[in-house]
Amino acid sequence: MKRFDKYAAGFVCFLVYACSDPPEACVEAHSGTPLQSAASGQFVLTSAGEELEVPLRLELEGLPELWPAGGPASGRLLVTFDPAYEGGERNREMPALEARVDVSGARSDSANVPQRQAATTIHLYVPLFSPYDDDGACDGEVRRCEREVLLSFSRTTGEPYGPITVHWEAQATAEVYDCVVPAAPATLELRVQ
Repeated sequence: MKRFDKYAAGFVCFLVYACSDPPEACVEAHSGTPLQSAASGQFVLTSAGEELEVPLRLELEGLPELWPAGGPASGRLLVTFDPAYEGGERNREMPALEARVDVSGARSDSANVPQRQAATTIHLYVPLFSPYDDDGACDGEVRRCEREVLLSFSRTTGEPYGPITVHWEAQATAEVYDCVVPAAPATLELRVQ
């Protein structure tokens, strides 16, 4: 009889363990210090149909080993194009301009500025590292995310407008999420290729 009690007690313990709710692996994701990286430059456009492209590379390293359900990171890319005539003159009307930012595997953003308008700063925005992006840019084995970024700026009209100088700045921000506190240190780098 004692042997039966011993097995029965063991079976009851197994049922209690098997039927209880398992512990949640990552109920709440914790974010580390917000990361930032920027790149900037300038170029001159002199005639109609002229276009300049600036290829950038964005790398986020130091992702956690175990990812929360919403993904390992989130972020955004803000791009500013600031056209002006020589000497910084911005009050005269400008030629028609087009600006675009394309991020591999993510969304893109663009803007058109019609001619006969004073210089207008163009702001473009693209979310980064979304779990809904279909590109496989975040690799759990190497614990990093990569993105190729292409900035495009074109001048669609020429005469009677003179050469314009375009200053651009791309600013990336990101937060890495981890299941433990403190989150593992990560780095974010945006650079011209």
